[in-house]
Amino acid sequence: MNTPLSNDHSSALPGPENITRTVIPNGITILVRSNFNSPTLSIKGYIKTGSSLDPVEKLGLAYLTANGLMLGTANHNTQALYNEIESVGARLGFSSGTLSTSFSSHCLSEDLDLMLGLIAESLQSPTFPEKECRRQKNQLLTALAIRAQDTSSMAALVFDQIVFNNHPYQYAEEGYAETVAAISR
Repeated sequence: MNTPLSNDHSSALPGPENITRTVIPNGITILVRSNFNSPTLSIKGYIKTGSSLDPVEKLGLAYLTANGLMLGTANHNTQALYNEIESVGARLGFSSGTLSTSFSSHCLSEDLDLMLGLIAESLQSPTFPEKECRRQKNQLLTALAIRAQDTSSMAALVFDQIVFNNHPYQYAEEGYAETVAAISR
């Protein structure tokens, strides 16, 4: 006989009663919510930096920098970094927004130390290899050329320029062809 599921899902939802907040000595705030019903964990972090801090002549810098964090570190080249992550079936990524750069990871609980180590390594000792950075920049320039041909995307850019005039929000997070072209390693 099937037992109906309870309609009370409040214990499954995160809230103040089941999230622990800790501020460590270097100022980083850590929020933790345990779910002992799952053998996996998710890590998400935000750093107060983003495209709003890009110099106007180098818009797209935060975007390229965040994407470049997976191109290699002092201890792992690009392939070795991806091999470490894939060998345990985990995910790791970095992205940049207007106000922050974020990182996220999903892995088995037993791989927490490995993933925290790779996150720290990527943030503290990225190498930004010339060849990979050039490839990444060219890919972004291609995406920007495609965006320039899309009426909807261009309308959104013009809208932001009008609404957010004289404010960092007026600029596209990915930058523009001429500003990305001005960025060098």
